[in-house]
Amino acid sequence: MASLTMDHLRDTSEVIMRDSEDRLFEMLESISSGEDVSNADLLKYQIELSINSLTATITSSIVKERSDTLKAVVQKF
Repeated sequence: MASLTMDHLRDTSEVIMRDSEDRLFEMLESISSGEDVSNADLLKYQIELSINSLTATITSSIVKERSDTLKAVVQKF
């Protein structure tokens, strides 16, 4: 069973976030260009934004939970 180290968490979330941000930037450029934008394009952008936001939220929650656990361990000593 693989352990969830901070390095593993950072490396995994960094790849997902970077790819998502690149796609968001490309989509935003396309939307901002003034060309015809379909509802499907806007929906794709919204989905990508949700993926980005969810990844950031999950990563933040894991880091906070780990921090709280470590604080509890330290307080017992």
